[in-house]
Amino acid sequence: MEFIKREELLTYIKDNVLNSITQFDDTYLDKLEKIAISEINSYIGTKYDMNFEFSRTGDDRNYYLISIVIDIMIFHLYSRVAPDNIPEIKLQRYGKVVEWLELAAKGKVSPNFKVLDNKYDTGSSQLLWGSNKKINNSQL
Repeated sequence: MEFIKREELLTYIKDNVLNSITQFDDTYLDKLEKIAISEINSYIGTKYDMNFEFSRTGDDRNYYLISIVIDIMIFHLYSRVAPDNIPEIKLQRYGKVVEWLELAAKGKVSPNFKVLDNKYDTGSSQLLWGSNKKINNSQL
């Protein structure tokens, strides 16, 4: 894993449970991290510079972003082995993360992320309709 450290993951899931699900294969955790990052980018990647956020290291990382990545990873981890038997707390946390990402995408919450510099974004999504006045070119 590049963004999340294993010890951070272990604050959300017990080591023996994690090892039982992954069967001591940490390459699956690498894939889960990439899935979580992709999911986050699909919600807010057009508004915030997530490449910058995910390239930060150590204490420079946003701790709420760490929490979001871990919640998504754990949800998908449980989905792998028992999609119909995911612990209720993990479902609730994942639901809250998705809800927050949707709000962040709409601009209803303000995460402490670097905003993308869209020089072509006018801030308006309205489309103007209309035409010029009809011209009559007949010669009578």
